[in-house]
Amino acid sequence: MIKILVNSFMAITLVLSLPLNAQPQKPLKPKNVQMAMINATLSEIQMALSLTEEQMEILRPAYIHYQKRVTRLNADNNRQFNRVRVDTLTDEQAEKLLKESITRSRQIIAAKEKFNASISTLLTPRQIMRIHQIDSSFRHRIRDIYDARRPGLKGKDNIKHK
Repeated sequence: MIKILVNSFMAITLVLSLPLNAQPQKPLKPKNVQMAMINATLSEIQMALSLTEEQMEILRPAYIHYQKRVTRLNADNNRQFNRVRVDTLTDEQAEKLLKESITRSRQIIAAKEKFNASISTLLTPRQIMRIHQIDSSFRHRIRDIYDARRPGLKGKDNIKHK
């Protein structure tokens, strides 16, 4: 229980400590941030589903692989769309970018299906759905915290309350 709380606290502290405008002296390693978030999410999953350490030993590598794959594909999509000026593209170039994006979306779905299949003997379908809910909720909380700290926004007033 303490390990779960410590991991969650570390991940949130790590996100909160990220400078928004200042150039850090030592570059932050995105993989360390990503692993901290994955570990915090896994701790929440373990606590919410009351999973044993034996179950976590099976779930952990599958979840880490799944998260890294989805993160990489989403980053590729974001990088591609955020770095292009639509008004400078030809229709053929735009069509090619859209098809590549759809391909990556299919790869994300395939990764989710593979992850679900890999843990389907360990967990029930309802537990697997709960994992995806916890993951989504964690990402939204981190995004809300990050958005609340952005310059020009008013801290807690910017956080969406449910």
